[in-house]
Amino acid sequence: MLADGLIELMRGVLATYSDRSRFGAAGLMLLLGLGVLLGAGSLLLSAEPLIDDEGLAWTVGLLAPFVVGAVVAGFQKVKLWDWQLRFDLERFGAAFCVTTGFVLARCVGALLLAGS
Repeated sequence: MLADGLIELMRGVLATYSDRSRFGAAGLMLLLGLGVLLGAGSLLLSAEPLIDDEGLAWTVGLLAPFVVGAVVAGFQKVKLWDWQLRFDLERFGAAFCVTTGFVLARCVGALLLAGS
């Protein structure tokens, strides 16, 4: 059930970027590349793992793109008078891609540095 919901969310993001976004589907790749560059830059600043426990690090790495995406998608979209929340798929996709690129660069970099 959770996997079905995540798949539908990703389909919605892809449909939003392919149909209605001014950046198009290439925008997602540019945002992913930006995340990789930011992650590589963070490795240059500190190559030490941010979380020592390996299981917790994997959990945080897998959940972080979804949490950051949800926070960014809902940011400035809550109407306090009637408590309505509009979920912006374009903003979610942008934050998800940048965070995913960052996490991938940190994980790959940590694995490469541990192997050498």
